[in-house]
Amino acid sequence: LSARLLIRLGMRLYKDREAKPAYGELEETGELSDDSWEHPEDLVHGLKEIELTPGMPGYFSLTKGWLGTCAFAMMLQLVALVNIFLYGLEHGDNCLQKAPDGVHWWTLHLSKAAGTVVVGIMMAGDIMDTVNYFMVSVLLEPKLGVEILLSVVFQSLVTVLTVVANTVLFIIATSPDGIWLYVAAVGFVTELSKAVLGIAKSGILGHHIAKEVTDMNFQLCFLHQYPWWFQPVRIASYVVLFGFIMFFALYVSFLPVQECPADGSHPRNVFYHFTPEFSQV
Repeated sequence: LSARLLIRLGMRLYKDREAKPAYGELEETGELSDDSWEHPEDLVHGLKEIELTPGMPGYFSLTKGWLGTCAFAMMLQLVALVNIFLYGLEHGDNCLQKAPDGVHWWTLHLSKAAGTVVVGIMMAGDIMDTVNYFMVSVLLEPKLGVEILLSVVFQSLVTVLTVVANTVLFIIATSPDGIWLYVAAVGFVTELSKAVLGIAKSGILGHHIAKEVTDMNFQLCFLHQYPWWFQPVRIASYVVLFGFIMFFALYVSFLPVQECPADGSHPRNVFYHFTPEFSQV
């Protein structure tokens, strides 16, 4: 998504340079007013200009093609996370013949706590990426379009589903190796968007996409004051995330693993026992 945004801004930067007089000329002639066009270079440093206009080779692949790739990767993430979540619900009857004790108990529960911290830190990075993406869009785009809003909503949904899926998997886990396999599986799904960027740089998606993405500068230096909401949102995100990390890490550390019934009956599903109607499905 960040690459898609920078491509769009770079193309607009080139288009505006060609279509409008220089900012300095407007200022000298007195035509500059409070509501005049503001060049992106006056707001941010490091934005790469992309010399591409409609009809030129590579224009379709950089616009519609890359947008379709981003949308496909995001939908793939959502589908995978939903299936992982449903897998966790269906296996809520996992149990051990004997409750773990000694080293096994400590290894199991400390692995759950450590896995929670790892996933939480990864999610904190994803949330801040989404906040930064939205902030750049607010500062540099003429107006917030449907694409930007949908991108923020879908990325936030991916983050929430990642947290929920990991929560369910950690609850049903009965062994330390299973916990880290779950972390690796969900981590692979959440890293798909970054993997797509690497694939694009390799040239598999075409020469034009590889050329622009490889030369792209993802580190921008803002010459504009941040929006008033940026700092409160960042602080709130940190408080909520790290509060959740600490709470759930402690919760899974002391959550007992379900023992199989001594009479040989089928163990209850820990997610459905409060709603019997689901357990009969």
